[in-house]
Parts: sequence; structure tokens; C-alpha cells
Amino acid sequence: MHGLAVRTTNADEADPTRARIPALWQCFRQSSVAAQLAGQPVYGVYTDYATDATGAYTLVVGGALPPDGPSVPELVSVLIPAGQYLVFTDSGDLPAAVLRAWRQVWAYFARADAPARAFSTDFEQYDPAVGGRTFRASRPPTEVVMTGLSALWLPILLSSVIVFVVSSAIHMASPWHKSDYPKVPNEDRVRDALRALAIPPGDYRIPRPSSREEMRSPEFAAKVKQGPVMVLTVMPNGPMAMGRSLVLWFLYAAVVGCFAGYVAGRALPAGAESFRVFRFVGVTAFIGYSAALWQMSIWYRRAWTTTLKATVDGLIYALLTAGAFVWLWPH
Repeated sequence: MHGLAVRTTNADEADPTRARIPALWQCFRQSSVAAQLAGQPVYGVYTDYATDATGAYTLVVGGALPPDGPSVPELVSVLIPAGQYLVFTDSGDLPAAVLRAWRQVWAYFARADAPARAFSTDFEQYDPAVGGRTFRASRPPTEVVMTGLSALWLPILLSSVIVFVVSSAIHMASPWHKSDYPKVPNEDRVRDALRALAIPPGDYRIPRPSSREEMRSPEFAAKVKQGPVMVLTVMPNGPMAMGRSLVLWFLYAAVVGCFAGYVAGRALPAGAESFRVFRFVGVTAFIGYSAALWQMSIWYRRAWTTTLKATVDGLIYALLTAGAFVWLWPH
């Protein structure tokens, strides 16, 4: 890209009497460079670092100029190296949006688990606002890891524990799910008839055709009409192994927490607003706990009342998960 440049330091920019960047932007807006970039992305590229955040650096403001545009003697060329970049986003009027975005950068790299900053090339991407030459900080389309899962292990663990305890209370201490699976009529006769068949544990559909051709046959249609038509799950005989189920349920809650943390972490930095954390985590957790249940009623005729009650459970678990993440989100 090509643009106007200035050499400065953060210490100078903190002093209004020595700051050079505001004058650079003013010069850019009044130059033919801004006119040539009308409607195109504008970049602020930080390069040629002397040392680190305390040393001097060069800021180049410009963009990809058309080759047939008018020449500008003071133009500087700079190449943005290809590679993987962390992206921090904000929107609004300058310079407030840029300052907020850089605060996100500084907060991120101040964390103990943050990677070392390269101090090779950083860049800001802007989109021109409609109707003028003011620019707004854009939201680049690049997907970014903002907060790693390693920084979210505590809210993941805590949310799993909370969901485990609350779900146990819902199912064992309340009558909420008492009517989910009513007793089959003539239960003893049904049990005697099925026991004689010695059906192995597993999932079954009755009647079930052995091929597409049989499914279209008059004989199979007669079986379906005669009934019964059912989806059947046969469990092993003996007491239900609650320990195994409880362990798997806790692990499931942890997996949902990991997915919720992953999605929120890809979108939000450390120190993000509580509402944004709550929104990303809550929606993701709700999908994990509830959305997959609906297909059981859509395709397998599971009672919608049972599915809706389980969906309400999932909403409660999602809200609790979101609350745990808001409480323990890294700052």
C-alpha cells in the first residue's frame, strides 16, 4: 500500500504538544490520496519498530492506490506481510474507536498467558463513512482468537458444576418431569410378552422394512395400519447404573461449556462487556442443551410437551452457564 508517513513514539503521542499522528490524519484527509481512496478501505500501518511499545515506530496512512492516479511526491510504500494476525475490533467516530481498540490490544498482551507481541507490523483497517471523508473503524472479516480456552477453564468448570447440581434438583426434587413417560396400559402383560422375546438392549423401530422395496409394498403398509407403530429402546435388565449416567452428564455439561467458551473467546477479548459475554455464551449453551432435542419430536413423535420441558431446562442451564462466564471472564 502507499500513503503518508510519520515517525513517532507513544510517549510523544501522549503529549498533545508533541503528538504527530493527529496532524498526519489531517494531512491525509486534505490530500489527493484520500480522494483516490474514496469508497475504498483505508489502512494505518505501524511498522519499523525500533524496540517495543516504548520505542519509535513509523505510521503509514493510506491504501491501495490506483496505478493511473496522480503522483504524490511524499508517498511512502509499505508491504503488510502475510501471516496470522490477532484482530481487535471497534466501531464509531475517530479517534475514540481507535483508542478503544488499542486498549483491547494492551489489555490482551498484559495477560500472563498472552503470547509475545512481535512488534513487526500492526495495522488498522478503516471503511469510509457514507457521505463524507470521516472514517470509522471497520470490523475486518478475519476470524480471530481473542480469548483462549486455557483462560476460561474456571468458568467452564464452575458452570458444569452448577448445571449438574441444578439439573439434579429439577429431576429429583421437583415434579416437573414426573409426567414425561407415562405408564403403558397393561404393563405386566406387555412385560411378559417382551420378556419371552429376549430382545437385546438397543434401539428399535416397529415395524421396520428391510429394504426400500419392502417399505413401498402393500404388506408393509398393512403392518403400519394394523400397528402398533413404535420406536423402542431396550435397556439392560437390572438396576439402572446412575453413576455412569451422572458422570457422562457432567462431562456433557463441560463439553457444552467448552463450546460456549470457544465461541465467546473467538469473538470477545479479555475485559469484554458483561452483556456481550452473556449473549455469546448464553446462546451457544442454549443451542448445546436444547436445540438438538427438537428433532426427536419432529421425526420420532416424542411428545412435544416432554421436548418443551427439556427445552426450558436447557434455557435454565444456558442462563446459569452465561452467568458463570460473566462472573469469571478474564479482565
